[in-house]
Amino acid sequence: MEFRLLYQGILTANGDVADKFAIRRQFHPQLRNLCSEHPLLRSQLIAWGHVEAHQTLGDSFTSDDALSYGVKRLADTHLNGFRFMPISRKEWHLRCSLDVLFLRREKPGKVFMRGDIDNRFKTLFDALQMPIQGQDIGRESPGPDEDPFFILLQEDDLIADVSLTTDRLLDVPDAHQYSRDYSVLVIGVKLQPTQRTGWSHVFS
Repeated sequence: MEFRLLYQGILTANGDVADKFAIRRQFHPQLRNLCSEHPLLRSQLIAWGHVEAHQTLGDSFTSDDALSYGVKRLADTHLNGFRFMPISRKEWHLRCSLDVLFLRREKPGKVFMRGDIDNRFKTLFDALQMPIQGQDIGRESPGPDEDPFFILLQEDDLIADVSLTTDRLLDVPDAHQYSRDYSVLVIGVKLQPTQRTGWSHVFS
């Protein structure tokens, strides 16, 4: 399975809880749409929710009802009011590869700065994974359309390899004209099964 995620906003070096949730909140609706629109992933989630939808709603349930129950069945990690739905899970034995186009506002000759890149990507990788402890959530709480909260990775050690291309961002919103931390990221995600499981056909 291959898809792309888009982030437009502040990407700080060694970002705090709020910085990471700002990134997660841009990815959440994109991943929710992926589950709803990708044919194989959608059909698998519907299959997982079919029985409960029928038991709860009777014969009148729709495929969207079954999809919702399937997602809720998998969104079983509760933490500080959030119910997380990671797309890539350890028990599914998926290899996650990331191909990142990183656009940022810098002067010519300063597009690539190794230490700065490393620290910003620490923030990104933390934001791509599900929070592990309450301190990783802080005072954040789920919004009305964030139950469940979709996230890419159960853990960031599921990332097998990363490729990175950096370039200069030529068009910056007026509100961020003087911010060196404003960035645009186009993240190509590739999920491949490494073992045969009940979900491997979805990602192969």
